[in-house]
Amino acid sequence: MQRRHKRALEPAWTRLAFLLPLAALAVAGALVESVLLAVDTWETASGLYLRLAWLSLRTYSILVRSPERAVLDAHPVEPRLLVRYLAVRSGWEGLPFLAGCVVLTWPVWAAGHADIAGAGALTIALGWAAGLFLGFPVHLASVWVAESPRLAGLLEAIRGDNPRLQAALIYAPGAVLALGGTVTWLGAKGVAAWVLGGPGAALVLVPLGSFVLAWGVTPILAQKWYLRTSLLLSEIDARYAGLEDSEEARWVYLQWMLRWMPAGARPAVLRELRHGWRANRGWITGAW
Repeated sequence: MQRRHKRALEPAWTRLAFLLPLAALAVAGALVESVLLAVDTWETASGLYLRLAWLSLRTYSILVRSPERAVLDAHPVEPRLLVRYLAVRSGWEGLPFLAGCVVLTWPVWAAGHADIAGAGALTIALGWAAGLFLGFPVHLASVWVAESPRLAGLLEAIRGDNPRLQAALIYAPGAVLALGGTVTWLGAKGVAAWVLGGPGAALVLVPLGSFVLAWGVTPILAQKWYLRTSLLLSEIDARYAGLEDSEEARWVYLQWMLRWMPAGARPAVLRELRHGWRANRGWITGAW
C-alpha cells in the first residue's frame, strides 16, 4: 500500500527512470564491442553470458536484510503470502537488470550473430531466474541448518570466529552463489548443446526444474522459518554492535573524497553517500 501511494505521488516521468541505466549499458556495449565480437564460438561466448547471469544473486538483501523486516516483525504476518509477494515483487523490480544484461550485448546482435545472441539472452534469463527463485529457499533453510543438531558438527568446522547459530545465515549467500551458479552453468551447457546441435540440450531443464521446485518449497519453509530468522538477525546485530567502533559504523563507501570538496558541500555529499550505501549497496557493489 505504501508503495502504491508513493507511486501515485511521484511524477509520471520517474516511472521511466529505469531507461537511463539501460541507455548507459547500451553505450557501454559499444565500448566493449571488440571484446564481445572477439569470440567466434558459443563455448567462449557462453562464459560471458554466464557471468552476466550470476550478477542477479541478490535475494539476501530482499528476504533477510530488507528494511521492511523491522516493521513487519512487530505485526502478525502470514509468512507464506509475504514471501511469495517478495518473490514476485523482486522479479518485477529485477526486470530492468535482466533487460540491461541483454542490452549490453547488442553488438553481437548487430554483427549478425542472432543465434549466439538469442541463446545468450536465454542463458542470462536462466541465471536471473536462478538468482531470484533459489535464494529464497536457501536463505530460509539456513535457519533450519543453524538449529539442526545433526549439522552442528559441520557448522562448528566452518564457523570461524562466528557463533555456530549465526554461521549458517552468514554463509547462506555463498551457498546461493554456488547453487545458483551450478544451475546456471548447467543451463548454459544445455543452451550450448542446443545452439551447436550436439547432445546435452536437455540440461536446459535443470534450471527450469529447480525454479519449479524452489517455488513450491519456499512457502513451506517460510511458514516455519521466516519468523525465526529475525531472532538470528538480532543476535548477529548485537554481536557486531559490540565489536564495531562508533566511527566505523558511520563510515561509508567513497567518504574519503570529502577531504577535497568545499567545506559547504561536505554535509550534503556525506548524506547522499550514506543514503546510497545503505539503500543501494547491491547496485554499488555490483558496479565494481
